[in-house]
Amino acid sequence: QLPPEPPYTAEEIADAKKGWLQSRNVSRATDRELASTLHCVTDGRTLAWDEAFEKNVQALTGDQILRAMRAHIDPAKISIVQ
Repeated sequence: QLPPEPPYTAEEIADAKKGWLQSRNVSRATDRELASTLHCVTDGRTLAWDEAFEKNVQALTGDQILRAMRAHIDPAKISIVQ
């Protein structure tokens, strides 16, 4: 069962967003990612699309993240192995 409130603090969300953005910035410096980015241009995804996507992720709130989790994650289908 997903929690009724966002399970993460605002600080944890900010840290996760910062780490995600840093990861994207670092990956863009690799030949493989650059080739992938150039390929996406043929699919209509420009660097402006990437910029807008990153801004949208940065603007997400804890409530929006929880709503997305509820929409896309079914706890009954998760297996936990220890």
